[in-house]
This record gives sequence, C-alpha cells and structure tokens, in this order.
Amino acid sequence: MIGEVSPDAPLLQRFPQLPADRDLFWSNLARSRIRDYAPVGPILPLELVIFHVTRCGSTLVSRMLDCLGSCQIYNEPRVMLRLCGPIWHLAPSVMRQAALEGILAGLGQKLTIQATALVVKMALFQWLSLPLLETCRPGLPKLMIIRDPLEVLVSNILEPPHWAGTKGSPTAPLASGIALSTQAGLSEQEYVARCLGRAMAALADAIEGAPADWIIIDHAELPGAIHDRLLPRLGIVPTGAERAAMEAQARLYSKRRDDAAVYRPDTDRKQAAATPEMRALCARFMAGPHARLRALHTAQPG
Repeated sequence: MIGEVSPDAPLLQRFPQLPADRDLFWSNLARSRIRDYAPVGPILPLELVIFHVTRCGSTLVSRMLDCLGSCQIYNEPRVMLRLCGPIWHLAPSVMRQAALEGILAGLGQKLTIQATALVVKMALFQWLSLPLLETCRPGLPKLMIIRDPLEVLVSNILEPPHWAGTKGSPTAPLASGIALSTQAGLSEQEYVARCLGRAMAALADAIEGAPADWIIIDHAELPGAIHDRLLPRLGIVPTGAERAAMEAQARLYSKRRDDAAVYRPDTDRKQAAATPEMRALCARFMAGPHARLRALHTAQPG
C-alpha cells in the first residue's frame, strides 16, 4: 500500500499507522539517534515559535492555531523539551544544532495536504534554547505571551508545575540561576517565583536584542489579538469554517478537550487568592522583568 502512494504525499497518508499522539511519536524518535534520522517527504518551514511565562493563555493560542489547516502545530513536544531544556544545554553547541535540525525536519514533515507552516510552542525553560534557535533560523518570527505576574505566580503556586519539583536537582541552577547551596534554604514558593522571574528577564533580554522578530500579546488581549495581530503577521487568512472553529476553542477551558469545560475569566479569582507572601515574592522577583516586557509590548507598532 505504501509503495502505491506518492513520496510527496503527507506523512499520515504514506504511513497511516502513525499514532494519533504526534508528540509521542517524535518522543520515541528522540530515543533513537536523532542525527541519523532521514526525512521521507516534504518538510514544512518553521514559521513561528511560541514562548510564554506559563499559565498565560499559551495553550489557548496553540489550540486556536491548530484549527487552521495551514498550520501544523506542536504544543511543547517532548522531543523539544529534551533538546532545548537544561540537560541538553550542557552538550556542545555543534551537537545540539545538528540535533535541532533533525528534530525540525521530523516535526516539519507534512501530516496533511493543506499544511504549509510548522509552528512550535515551547515550554517555560526553553528560553535556554534561544541562541541555538537563532543560529539555526536567524530572524525567525517569535510570539511572546505575557500576563499579570501576580496571576501567573498564584496559578503556579496553587497548581505547581512539574518543574517546581526540580529544586535541588543538578540542572536546577541552569534554569533557575540559583546555586544549589542556596536552593536548599528556599521555600517552594520562592523557588517558583525566582524561576519565573529569571525566565521573564531572559526573554526580555532576547526581545530587546531583536524586537522586530517578536510579537508580544498580553493575556488580556486574547483571543482577539490572534486575529488582529498574529495571523496578519503570518500572512494567514482563515476560512469561515476555521474562524468558527477558533472562536469555539476560545470559549472553552484550554486545558481540557471536552465541550463541557467552558472558560470563565479567572483574573479576579487569582488576584483574590494572592497571599501577602505571594505579593512580596512577585514584587521582589517578577515585577521588574514583567515591567520590561510590558514596555516592549507597548512599544510595538500598532
């Protein structure tokens, strides 16, 4: 059967046995030798990488973009988490660059006929990969999603992310900027606040270095800014059906797939849940970097 399909056909048409979980497929691929991987069909260009400060609407953005037939999007694919995270950050840059090229070739293989662009949403600590990404794809458009820092901190403390458990691990200083000897005396809340602040500051540094390469969207601007600012920048005009599907996604709670999970604004709830300690940690470690990001957001054309 495969032999009867054109080698230029999308990957799923040529290999229908691929699992529905695309991230799992490429995660399994990562366990093999990435440098030996050879694409077997057309490769989509990487058109956008999404960075964010966590719990700020990035999953909603990826779900909305996934409604576009032209976008082949991966939401924090595990294979990229490995390469662009703290552990691989210790590997020689030449090795990491070769691996990234192999991964992008794999992720970029067309899964559908209409796909024309690859989009990847990164995880928080993958800001470490920015120099590597710039080397491989200079001038690549990047989206940064921000939110009120206290709301971000409250969300990460009330529902701790997996990386909150890295405190005390050998690679934790790379991601957090905190020496292991200091980490031992930190509360879980302070560790989270410091990690968030460090990521925000690093991303502000990157945007200040090349502001024309970035689009910054505030959580409060969603979902409208996707249609008004992001899609025009990418040259994408949704069909009526795609726009309706995107609007349907915007009405749902993005962390769940079922239609019963209607999204309800949570700004007031998160502000009310902030304790005096959370407010102090936010002011100390996150307010400054967030102010820089807000200034960059305000300075954008339009």
